[in-house]
Amino acid sequence: ISDKENPYIIGSYCIPGLHFTSISVEKDNVYVTYQKFDEDCNLTESGIQIIDASSKEKPFLAAEYITDSRSEKIVVFKDYAFVICNNDENYKSIESELQIIDISIPKKPDIVGRCSIDGYTFNLFIAEDYAYTASENGLYIIDISDKKKPAIAGKFLSYAAADIFVEDDIAYIIYFPPEGGDESSMHIVDVFLKKDPEFIKSMFYPYGYNTNIFIEGDYIYITDDDVRILEK
Repeated sequence: ISDKENPYIIGSYCIPGLHFTSISVEKDNVYVTYQKFDEDCNLTESGIQIIDASSKEKPFLAAEYITDSRSEKIVVFKDYAFVICNNDENYKSIESELQIIDISIPKKPDIVGRCSIDGYTFNLFIAEDYAYTASENGLYIIDISDKKKPAIAGKFLSYAAADIFVEDDIAYIIYFPPEGGDESSMHIVDVFLKKDPEFIKSMFYPYGYNTNIFIEGDYIYITDDDVRILEK
């Protein structure tokens, strides 16, 4: 993207049969979650792959870690990869799990901690010593200060949350539209007190299937059927 008017592809990494579900980048390493299916669309393998992209023209697989359930989302923070895995059948989850993987040596990923979460989890945000998860039940806040013993510190339960962004102890949570609803919504929640998140207000906008949220400055960017820009 050095030439903003003429971006072009200089390299790619592809493994036939793998479906990549999320990505996080740290220096020259690319971390992805993947899923592999058989001819009948049954999940046969899932996990994370670490891709060495020091050569942008020829990225290659440096290491792999196979998870014991469906890997959905990965966020790399410092020397750890935080991975959301869903223990589900046909995307109907009994529970999900935050797995913490030590990647201080990228070629030797090693799981160090786990924390169970009720229901299906869609997305994840990491801020210092806490992981914030968007699940089918709402928001879960997980204390990750001890990587070997992550634990749920607080909850803000509502309905199915699609994604979350946290800034200055304020959580912005976007939701899947409720069945029969004609509006999409975002809740703004004060998470300074992790054990007792406090609702601030809701914002509503035309119906769309929310997927992701990002905040920069005074503006909130949301992807659904369109890209929406909201002012705080």
